[in-house]
Amino acid sequence: MPDLEILSKSLNIITLNIPYPPDYGGMIDTYYRIKTLHNLGIRIHLHSFAYGRKASKELESFCESVSYYPRKSGFIYNLSHLPYVVNTRRSKNLLKNLLRNDYPIFFDGLHTTKYLDHPALAERKITISMQKDNII
Repeated sequence: MPDLEILSKSLNIITLNIPYPPDYGGMIDTYYRIKTLHNLGIRIHLHSFAYGRKASKELESFCESVSYYPRKSGFIYNLSHLPYVVNTRRSKNLLKNLLRNDYPIFFDGLHTTKYLDHPALAERKITISMQKDNII
C-alpha cells in the first residue's frame, strides 16, 4: 500500500480487472485496499479494465468515480516490446481521464502500467503495487 503521507485526499487507482466480487487472490487484495483507503478518507477515482466481469454498483457506492475500459485481446497485441498483459490494457480514454485531474496515480499491478512512462504524466506522483502472482 502506498505511503499515506504522499497522498492527497484523492487518488487515481488503475486495476487490471474489476475488483468486485473479491473472489480470487489479486482481486481480494485490490478490493480491500480500495475499501481501506476509502475508510481512511481518500476519495478514490477507480479505473478498471473489464475482463470477464461486469460494472459494479458496490464499487460505485464507495468510489468517487468508477471508469471501465475494455481489455483488448488478439494476436496483434503479442507484436510489441510490451508484455501481452500490459499491451492489452491500453486505453486512450484511460489516459484522457487521468489527465482530467492532478491526483496521484496508483498502478495496481504490472498489468496496469502501460502509461507509466507517458510524458503527460511525468510530473505526477506515481506508485506501483507489484502483486505477488506477477513475480516469478
